[in-house]
Amino acid sequence: MNLRNKFNFALASTLILLSAIAPSIAHAAGAASLSLSPGGGAYSIGSTFAVTIAENSGSDSVNVVEADLSYNAANLQLVGISCNTGAFEVNAPGNGSGVTCGTATPKTGSQAVAVANFKAVGAGSASVSFASSSHIYRSTDNTDVWDGNTSGGSYSVITPAPVTTHRSTGSSATTAPPVTTATPQVKASTSKKVSSPKTVVASSTPVKNKSYVATYVVLIVLLIAAVGYEIRRRLAMSGKKISTSASKLSTVANK
Repeated sequence: MNLRNKFNFALASTLILLSAIAPSIAHAAGAASLSLSPGGGAYSIGSTFAVTIAENSGSDSVNVVEADLSYNAANLQLVGISCNTGAFEVNAPGNGSGVTCGTATPKTGSQAVAVANFKAVGAGSASVSFASSSHIYRSTDNTDVWDGNTSGGSYSVITPAPVTTHRSTGSSATTAPPVTTATPQVKASTSKKVSSPKTVVASSTPVKNKSYVATYVVLIVLLIAAVGYEIRRRLAMSGKKISTSASKLSTVANK
């Protein structure tokens, strides 16, 4: 065991010894006080809340604080209490409803000693006070310098309001009012007239042109046929004349 642990063990042993002989020690006319923060509040049944135990020794340097709490168990339940190790690093066993905290470095002025956690269990007004077995010891001579003021805090425990749930059954179901949506009015403009869509009619000119071309082709064909006929006719007539002439020549020659 190192020196620090030995010191803490010795200090804890001293705290236990002081707690045992404390009832026989008379309170000096000290000015050191004990207080609770917050000093009041309203809490619903079933909820928990924390209360800070503080001491104020003024100019007196103190190294041990024993804070025993008194409260109505019908309203509150003490679920935990522990020392503020930032100021009082040694936590000695308490009596179940309190705590004894010590330090190797004596403190002056106002200090947070411990934190007590309560659970609200019953409706009503619940006061928390300091029992007469509480003490604040001065470090120089181990004299109890607590002023003996047992006032603490007063808290209200309330019953939470019941949660009402609405269930709709059959025709008794509440129907939400219809939502009316305004339809925007479209106002026709009088400055411009909307013209009717134009019907596009395909021009018949190309068709007529095609008819003219066909007619021209037919006429040309007929013309060519007529010319050919005329040529053949004339050739036929010329052939007859030549034949006749040849016959005449043949007759003359025979004579």
